[in-house]
Amino acid sequence: MKPIICFVGRSNSGKTTLVSALISSLRALGLKVGTIKHAANGFQFFKGKDSSLHKLSGASVSIVASPNMLGILMDTESDKNPMELMKYMEGVDIVLAEGYKSSDLPKIEVFVPKKLGDLPLCINDPKLLAIVTKETLDTQLPLFDPQDIKGLTDFILKVTALNASAPQTAPETKAPR
Repeated sequence: MKPIICFVGRSNSGKTTLVSALISSLRALGLKVGTIKHAANGFQFFKGKDSSLHKLSGASVSIVASPNMLGILMDTESDKNPMELMKYMEGVDIVLAEGYKSSDLPKIEVFVPKKLGDLPLCINDPKLLAIVTKETLDTQLPLFDPQDIKGLTDFILKVTALNASAPQTAPETKAPR
């Protein structure tokens, strides 16, 4: 089974920035990375482009295909959990999912308190592996600064046992600001 880690946190906490930096870091190690972005409130794909007109016109499934990329839009009857989407992750070594805080999957929380006294959303979740934050927290969980992409990459390699197939440590990488 491919390893999957969910990156969770409040809105605008930096999840997408962090996941994007981790993708680059893992790719630099020769790993193929798949991602899943949970959009609980829906999304619009290729808005305003010819490639979206079929779906916008009512197609149940619409595929955009080019020589080096494939995009699929399809109606679903329910919200899909990451495990149901793994069938689309052929050829990847690891999957990073953004969202799915209620799932029973391993997760790393990106924590930026919105007000004094806020705690991480998943602090009591036994599947929480680590917290990415600039805050000082009273926890036994590993804490990572949002800019410590190398440290977080090394941690991910360790907890997923992917370090056997990749170089021992990640290259120095900084998250985009």
